[in-house]
Amino acid sequence: MIPTVLPAQPEILIVDDDPASLDLLAHLFKQAGHRVRAAPSPELALQSAFNFPPELIILDVRMPGMDGFEVARRLKQDPRTTHIPIIFISGQTDVADRVMGFEVGGVDFIIKPFQRDEVLARVQTHLALRRALEEISAQNKVLEARVRERTADLIRERDLAKCYVEDAPVGIFIADAMGRYLDVNPAACALTGYSREELLGMTIANLAPAGERPAHLDLFAQIVQQGGGSVELNLRQKHGQEILVSLKTVLLGDRRVMGFCADITEQRRTALQAVARAQELDLALRQLHGLSAHMHDSIEKERMTIASDIHDQIGASLTGANLLLNQLNTLAPDLPQAGREVLTQVQEIVSQTLISSRGVYTRLRPPMLNDLGLVETCRWYLHDWSQKSGIQVKHSLFRLPDEPPESIRLDIFRILQELLTNVARHSGATQVSGSLTRGKNYVLLKVKDNGQGFDAERMHEGFGLRGIRGRLNRHNGSMQIDRASPGMAIAVQIPLNNGEVK
Repeated sequence: MIPTVLPAQPEILIVDDDPASLDLLAHLFKQAGHRVRAAPSPELALQSAFNFPPELIILDVRMPGMDGFEVARRLKQDPRTTHIPIIFISGQTDVADRVMGFEVGGVDFIIKPFQRDEVLARVQTHLALRRALEEISAQNKVLEARVRERTADLIRERDLAKCYVEDAPVGIFIADAMGRYLDVNPAACALTGYSREELLGMTIANLAPAGERPAHLDLFAQIVQQGGGSVELNLRQKHGQEILVSLKTVLLGDRRVMGFCADITEQRRTALQAVARAQELDLALRQLHGLSAHMHDSIEKERMTIASDIHDQIGASLTGANLLLNQLNTLAPDLPQAGREVLTQVQEIVSQTLISSRGVYTRLRPPMLNDLGLVETCRWYLHDWSQKSGIQVKHSLFRLPDEPPESIRLDIFRILQELLTNVARHSGATQVSGSLTRGKNYVLLKVKDNGQGFDAERMHEGFGLRGIRGRLNRHNGSMQIDRASPGMAIAVQIPLNNGEVK
């Protein structure tokens, strides 16, 4: 039987035939605040554990005479020690030894030479688990006692139905077929504000607000005819205040009706407030989507401005500088070799900078998007991205019968850029496939890789997918993320009519 009270300082029994290892472990656990008992042989360990069970046993596997596995078997067979967690220690790394250790009842396995922090952490974990089990056991006993008490209460309440009705938290009444109250409980009196004597001289109609009494009588007649039901109705209390109640009824013998009623006025008010709050949140969300769309438009305009500056100013200046350097090279045929090498290097730097600026300009605002269309631009970008990232394009299908609107073209291209950027940065993929096709009333973009995959929920927190969702919200689009074998597959749908995808 597991003891119900454990000492404040846990006691650990260390079993090891190596005195040096025994002393080292004993010193380690004493420094950590544990009480330590050492046993240099299996026989002494069994005797010590049976007489004074510790909270945890550190047991060496390889010992002369009786090995640690046999010691563990005997400990687990004795009811005094079967509950004690056993951690094996061994200098062997054989998997079979570890499996055997768990089969005979061990909870952990530590390989020598061990690390001080690792040993303490493992021991502390199993001590905490042991004490948690003790607490759960104690709580279970308390719960079992409560269950027994509650069962006895329910039996008494079954035999004392009248007392149960009297103590019920909801209003309970019994009425005849004409709606006259025959009996009520205290909760019904509290609900209506009338005493029991007053209610027994009244009918259902007496509690109806002015102008609603005929309707209440008709409703009660329907309840009697249908054999019960659930309704919500207004009730006028004795002091004149009107409340909303939920009424559930069942038909008893002799056409009597038993009703259970509860005040739901505050509940309904809370529900209405929740609806209003939801409407406010929906409005805020729509405004946020509008702000996101405005932000993306502003970013695209800024990209256009920057791209134009790079193309018109920086590109032109670099081109002019390159022409001047070529002219200088022609006008200075007698330039020393060192000077000519410097001039050549400067020409190469200017040419490379010109190429880089054109690349930046293309990424900011691809001129192909307007000149050649979305399909050709996506093909070019996938090819260019593959060359720069080193990731092979396994399959690609970019085919549209006609060009979508300009805003959709740009957003699809930006989404493709972001998806491929995520593949290059996070997936570890060696191959990628992409497609752009058209459905009945939508454009479908797919990107699939053979990488390590990712946690979709965590990726939703990234700015990349947030930006994609922001662009999709502008068009009532959607995105689906699925785990492939291997890798991930992402499909993006954008309606062409800015409505629901069918």
